[in-house]
Amino acid sequence: MAPAAQPVARAGKAIAILVDGRAVLIDLATGKPLWNVDAKVDPAGAPVLAPDLGFVLMASREGAVVALSLTDGAPRYRRTAELGPLEGGLAVAERSIYVSNTRGRLLALDASDGRTLWDQLQPAVPAAPPRRFASSIYVPLRTGEIVEVNPSDGKKRGSVQVEGIPSASPVICGTRLMLGAGFSVFALERAED
Repeated sequence: MAPAAQPVARAGKAIAILVDGRAVLIDLATGKPLWNVDAKVDPAGAPVLAPDLGFVLMASREGAVVALSLTDGAPRYRRTAELGPLEGGLAVAERSIYVSNTRGRLLALDASDGRTLWDQLQPAVPAAPPRRFASSIYVPLRTGEIVEVNPSDGKKRGSVQVEGIPSASPVICGTRLMLGAGFSVFALERAED
């Protein structure tokens, strides 16, 4: 069976979400599955391995955030209320999950139980999962705008316009945030906190 989203590896393990909605955790040292469970997801983006939380996290297109136990694949929670159809996957930083929907809402959820911490409408639909960088969250939008938001309440701090639509989540490279958009790579320098 083929993966439905890009597999992710971290801490000696790899997670793959298959086209039939199953999640498979593989031990990279042995190549053997540690568990194989029916997660019942149509993935919106790649899953996230969060060993510090003890979870595998995934977003499902129909509007669910699913947390599975890293130990045995047992469901820890499935958050569906008020999310709406999800887009672009999710990001995890400092015990918060950041996820966006097809209507341009960016939500922060508590990673331990999936409850909403804040919910903010963005000027456009996000193009990729946001990225925590220094003391801000950066959200790449389909309009080419990169919005900087406060992680504690989701309120906009500023933004920058790039040429083209961002093709993936921003990447941290030292003191810079790198982002591919259109035919270019953009670097945002971190401001002093």
